[in-house]
Amino acid sequence: MSWFKIKSKEEKKVDLEQEVKNLNEQYSSSFNNLCLLDDKIIVYRKFYIKNNEILLGYETKNTLKNHINGKPWWLLKLQYGEDNFILKQRIKYLTLKESLEKFNFEIIEVNEK
Repeated sequence: MSWFKIKSKEEKKVDLEQEVKNLNEQYSSSFNNLCLLDDKIIVYRKFYIKNNEILLGYETKNTLKNHINGKPWWLLKLQYGEDNFILKQRIKYLTLKESLEKFNFEIIEVNEK
């Protein structure tokens, strides 16, 4: 009697690809929007696989052109919970923006060279 099934590398790869596809569909409306992560304004792009690990791609103002940063999905779930934390971070950004606008401030892009 076996308690678990040992999967081949190909099966694991297919499972990861399917999970990435499902995550991209689930969070598709949250991508390409400004979000507030801790004290940084970021833009989430999409999930991808690197070194057999699911990463969530994102960009900040310091991201190099044509490059996407990635953070492990398991780490994000651990830090922020499994429910739709991307939506919560979007709401935090909109709340910050609205609060600043009440005092006639606005968020502007700064090009530091």
